[in-house]
Amino acid sequence: MLQVVSRYREIADDLRSAIINGRAVGGKELTRGAQLPTYTELEGLYNVSRETVRRAVAELQAEGLVATRGRDGMVVRNPAVLPHPVHVAPFFTEWSERAKEIGAPSTDFDMRIVPAPVSIAFRLGIEPEMMIVVRRQLRRIDGIPWSLEESSYPLDIAQKAGLDSPRDIPDGTMVALERAGLPETRWRVETSARFATADEQSLLAMGAGAALLICIDTAYSGDVVVRDTIEFLPADRNVILEHYPLSGR
Repeated sequence: MLQVVSRYREIADDLRSAIINGRAVGGKELTRGAQLPTYTELEGLYNVSRETVRRAVAELQAEGLVATRGRDGMVVRNPAVLPHPVHVAPFFTEWSERAKEIGAPSTDFDMRIVPAPVSIAFRLGIEPEMMIVVRRQLRRIDGIPWSLEESSYPLDIAQKAGLDSPRDIPDGTMVALERAGLPETRWRVETSARFATADEQSLLAMGAGAALLICIDTAYSGDVVVRDTIEFLPADRNVILEHYPLSGR
């Protein structure tokens, strides 16, 4: 059993590499929109069983690299890499326009009021377990998860700016804070990378061993911390983008 698992992952790795680099497999260049070799062709090419091929292809499907398209069978998707702006809300218009060029963007949104974990409380400058408002957005393109954003606000600030509502804010949360007399004036941004956990792989359609970019953006209005945002970005489809200067955004 261990040998089978290892082999299907080797095949998935080879096909993934071919898709990313546009390399030919079985005489077919696996560029965007190209048809993946059939199961029978892949069985012969890799000299493995049908079940092993199915497992390899299922892994690529979970990552959003291939999709079933009627009579065409399995078709290569190869998600594009999009710039992901940090703490400059107006530039998400640019992201949306770029996203529309490769598919249909959508967002899953929810809001909850919860006790602050220690790490978030520290960055917000409040006591652990104090109540915070968390606004969460899972962005997708053609149903494929592209990024996860979780923004936390001290409860009193969220209530003052109207961010404790389970609805999207049409003008954006930065504008809502500004209207409440709490304009964001400076930021602390921390960027890191690590392997995705099993839960993150499932939520963001990432393969085993895939790299995850993590951007923590803490916003201040004067000396008051008004927001702490954590963004989880699959490295194969995002590049972090910052615009300077930030004044007059």
